[in-house]
This record gives sequence, structure tokens and C-alpha cells, in this order.
Amino acid sequence: MNYFALINWLVFLLLYLIILRALRKFYKQTLQFAELLGANETLTNFIVSYGLLEDLSLAYVFTTLIYKYTYALIFNLHSAWLNRQPTIGLIIYFLVEIFGAIVYVFLRKKAKK
Repeated sequence: MNYFALINWLVFLLLYLIILRALRKFYKQTLQFAELLGANETLTNFIVSYGLLEDLSLAYVFTTLIYKYTYALIFNLHSAWLNRQPTIGLIIYFLVEIFGAIVYVFLRKKAKK
């Protein structure tokens, strides 16, 4: 049995549940923040949509990791095969973060005018 995959699977499952709980709290705060902006509908809609996109991009990484390690457990694969797609998922997550920050700053400046 591939114990490395089993340990990683359990760790990533636990991390996924913890992060999912944190994301739910963060998303509630995002919605509250969006309500505070009320006057600017474009900025409010962006905050809500971006919060959801951010949550989905982070959830993708952990879902992929759990799926890969489950696959590794079933077929007794080893770690070299497992490292490609989660790395791509993390890159996508950070690109979403950077994109969101840029658009948020742009919309904020536009709202101040």
C-alpha cells in the first residue's frame, strides 16, 4: 500500500475541510463588505463575483489533490505522477488573486471619480 498517498490524502482532506469552512466565513464577510459599498453597483457586483471565483479557484486545487491521492491509493501509484496538476491549479489561483487585486483597484479608483 502507498502510505505516502494515504497520509497525504488524509492531510489534504482535513485541510480542504478547514479551508472550506474559512472560505464560507470569508465569503459572508465579502457579502457584508459588498453591502457597505451599496452606492456603486459595479463594484458591489465585482466583489461578490470575485469572492465566488476566488473560492472556486482555491477549492479546485484541493479537490484535485484529494482526487489525485485517492487515485494513487486505489492504483498504488507514487508521487512523481501526482505533482503536475495541483501546481497548475495553484498557478491559476494566484493568477485569479492578482487579477482580482488589479480589477478591484481599478474599480475603486473609478468609483472615487
